Amino acid sequence: MATLRIRFAPFQNKHLSHPEIQEIEPESRAKRARSHLGCRECKRRRVKCDETFPVCLRCQRRGSICMSNAPQQQWQVEVPWLNQTHNCRSSLFTSLSESSVNNLPYIDPRLLLMWLDKTSHIMGPNTAENPLSYPIFQYIHQSPALVHIIQSLSAGHEHFFEASKLHLSLEQRSLAMLSLAQQIETGETPSTLQFLTCWLLGISATFIDNDVFDIGKEHLFAARSIVDSLVAHPGSTPTPLEKYIIGVYVYWDLTCCTLLDTSEQLPFIQTTVAIQRYVSEVSVESHPIIGGHIQLFLLLANLGRHCKAVTETGCNNPALERSFEDSLKSWPISDTDTMWEKTVGAFVKHGLVMLYRLCGYPNDLDPSAEHASDVDAEIDVSHLASEAVRTLLEIPVTSTFICLQPIPLLSAGSELSKDEPDLRHQVVARLEAIYSSNRLPCSLWTIQLLTELWELHDAGLNLSWLELMSMKNWRLRVG
Repeated sequence: MATLRIRFAPFQNKHLSHPEIQEIEPESRAKRARSHLGCRECKRRRVKCDETFPVCLRCQRRGSICMSNAPQQQWQVEVPWLNQTHNCRSSLFTSLSESSVNNLPYIDPRLLLMWLDKTSHIMGPNTAENPLSYPIFQYIHQSPALVHIIQSLSAGHEHFFEASKLHLSLEQRSLAMLSLAQQIETGETPSTLQFLTCWLLGISATFIDNDVFDIGKEHLFAARSIVDSLVAHPGSTPTPLEKYIIGVYVYWDLTCCTLLDTSEQLPFIQTTVAIQRYVSEVSVESHPIIGGHIQLFLLLANLGRHCKAVTETGCNNPALERSFEDSLKSWPISDTDTMWEKTVGAFVKHGLVMLYRLCGYPNDLDPSAEHASDVDAEIDVSHLASEAVRTLLEIPVTSTFICLQPIPLLSAGSELSKDEPDLRHQVVARLEAIYSSNRLPCSLWTIQLLTELWELHDAGLNLSWLELMSMKNWRLRVG
């Protein structure tokens, strides 16, 4: 991938560090500056919005969902084909407009610029090194399908993926699928770009499905075949884009591992083994989505698959479950980046909560075990879940790392007891803030699922979140 440098000016808001939320003094209409970034609720109420992102102070005080706008990034990008003597954004827009009129009629400059300014930033915690941002421009001439799905996501993201405003997003999505089919048939487009299109088609299926059932698994299956070919020869030197794709697939697999039927899981296990071999033989740098923790996410995906099988069949594998437990308990969570350290710590606890809640305690299930630890037998899953939630809440809501929190928030949050109402409230508030940040409706559906589950638990019915989701006929893909 081409080398380019992006510099972001730091965004500061004096309200973020204020210990208390202050009521904003009304101003006269004549003196009030017109805001383009105010949230929808403040605009609807015709009051001034302080534009704190992702949740403005008025919405914090009201406890309402803030449909906010990210602050405009002050950026400067260095790309060989841009005229650096003019304003970067203006020259970029001019270049896009000329391309769309002349050589690339499938480009919508407005939607593509929105992808650069906002939408691409929701694709991972490391926005400064996001290959889906400016680096993607080296490929727009090669893959109309990739451009269409990018524009589809931008059109949906612009309107918080509201069903009544998805016509343009759905139109671009249809064009992406038609174009992808043509590219696969002709074989002219590199498989790496086909993967990126499949991935974005797959994950966005969740964003537009009001029935909470479509996880885009047909796109996941197609992407899996591409990954299989990439990891088939680990001795070769992979490109940066190929390494990015492997990490993307691992995280995508994690978000879907509990949603596929058991009969569909075997090929994924085989792919995971090949990826494990690939990772052990190829140098893996820090990834924009999963950092340097690909092994942990591989482990958690395999654990999720096993938990799904146990939930469906009732058949445990004590030896495998002890192996999961030992690996998670001894997992190194230290990281030079504090946000990654807290995130990894929460995901490790998420794995243990999943294991104990859905599979039981390994020593208790194995009659051949020589001894069962009294500590293990008395593990308080609720306490472990509380620790995971508190670790997640230590990450500021303004951090880009909150995009990784829905998975552990769901599993750990589902185990919070009625004696922890404040912590339950904070989980809901954090999921609302994540929705305000990335605009993806899965966070709101997660709140609905947790709320129903807590009511059932408080009434004495001890269901897991996976069992309740099955009863609702949901396949809620979070993350």
